[in-house]
Amino acid sequence: MEELYKKLNAIPGCYFAFVLGVTDYCRRSPERLKNVMDYLNVHTNLSTSDVIEFLIYQPGFLDEESIENDKQLVM
Repeated sequence: MEELYKKLNAIPGCYFAFVLGVTDYCRRSPERLKNVMDYLNVHTNLSTSDVIEFLIYQPGFLDEESIENDKQLVM
């Protein structure tokens, strides 16, 4: 996770909520972390929007079970 954190913070224009959101997404699954790290390692000159676009097209990004669990945490 430390490497992910460093890579995200090196992206020009990164901001706290971006880093927090991506790291939280990756914490939920080792496969997610691997996919994101692979993406960050292969692509250069990324923007925060590029990373977010990559994430939203990942299978399970809008996993209904996770959404329900998150709703319970808020309520």
